[in-house]
Amino acid sequence: MIHFAEEFKLNIILRYYNGEKIVTNNIKHGERTIKIFLIRWKNNFHYVPDEKVPLTTYFIHHYEEIVNYCNENGKDIEKFFNVTKKEGEIYKHSLNNYIPVYKCLSLLRDAGAIKEIVRNDMIKKKYYDSFLFSPENISLTYEESKLIVEDKKSETTNTLLFADFECFTSGDYHKPYCIIVMNEVGAWKKFYGMNCAERFIDYLQTIESPLCYFHNLGYDGRFLAKYGIINIVKKGKMIYKMTIKINGKKIVFKDTLALIPTSISNFKTFFKLDGNYEKEIFPYNYYNEETMRIGVIENCWNKETPSWSLEKIAQFKENLIKNRCCINETEFNAEKYCEYYCLRNVLVLREGFLKYKKMMKENLNLECTQFSTLSALSYYYFKNNCFVKDFLFEYTGNVREYIKKSVYGGRNMLGENKKHMVNKEIVDFDACSLYPSAVARLFLPSGAPRFIQRKD
Repeated sequence: MIHFAEEFKLNIILRYYNGEKIVTNNIKHGERTIKIFLIRWKNNFHYVPDEKVPLTTYFIHHYEEIVNYCNENGKDIEKFFNVTKKEGEIYKHSLNNYIPVYKCLSLLRDAGAIKEIVRNDMIKKKYYDSFLFSPENISLTYEESKLIVEDKKSETTNTLLFADFECFTSGDYHKPYCIIVMNEVGAWKKFYGMNCAERFIDYLQTIESPLCYFHNLGYDGRFLAKYGIINIVKKGKMIYKMTIKINGKKIVFKDTLALIPTSISNFKTFFKLDGNYEKEIFPYNYYNEETMRIGVIENCWNKETPSWSLEKIAQFKENLIKNRCCINETEFNAEKYCEYYCLRNVLVLREGFLKYKKMMKENLNLECTQFSTLSALSYYYFKNNCFVKDFLFEYTGNVREYIKKSVYGGRNMLGENKKHMVNKEIVDFDACSLYPSAVARLFLPSGAPRFIQRKD
């Protein structure tokens, strides 16, 4: 800790148990403060953030009971994170009894909800093992290679939908309060209020084979996860595809961002969309449960980051007038302006995606709704239009491990392979499309593999 504090100019406030008492150790070598708690468990030491989490001891101890209560009564379990006790059939809530991270982890471990991972577990885990592979005494079997044949996607009929949430962003947690959903022909519905997600799900249950697209499902999808995920495809923060099942109805969500990796603001240029689209101007941090219906025009932009320019403020006021959102000279209809802003995003999303869908069908003869990512779509096209035309095989087992020894790439590192604390602008130099360029210049090996005996 002393070394880290010195190297990165930190003020580390370290707390830990010494017997029954909590001891504080201040390691100061800078002004940037980081609070850490040291957990001394049986198998190892663990450093965790010394801060509170929005959970109570009562909630953890009575988790199963509360889950059953919420399921039986149609309650949102997130609203029971702060329960402190139960009097009769009534749960009592408090915002003053949240527990620190170290206590939360200890309670979860004692309840069997988490398992301690020690250093030995990480050492034993195999992330890759190509470097251990020895080509000596290699044995090949027929099953290790297979001729690449054309893939055929089964046709599916879904009702295409496009949606977008608007959320309160000023608190510790984002809370959805508005969602607009639009079908393929442009008919749309709005759900406004703190129960908008629930009403949205109820509506989707009335649609036949719904396939709903969000732009960045990794964000919007997290507001829907509580309704019961039965299948999810994700990577890091991104959710490519998510299926929920509620009242026997399957609802599929997909991410347009995984197919069109750019912001919605670029759709008009990318797809040459017709129509006039005003600049994206919305006072996100102004909206809360008190201002979501009627807002005060002047200074509603004060909490925005970065600060709005005079030009942006003027454009915002012009948007209010153009969309008839002004109630009088000082107040505006916050719900109506939110509807205008959210509807505009969904409209652009729908028009851009349908244009993209048409382009894929006309130029590549592909139905893009059958794929969750651009890489999956590209590989499918590459496989069916390139691989199957030659005598190419795909490999597994020993053959694949042997070939992997010649594969290099995917490496990212900093100077001297060390972490650096840099407060200035940095530049990332990245070489793109190396694989396609190599394929264009070089040959691909064809045929089934066979082992060449070494002659001494």
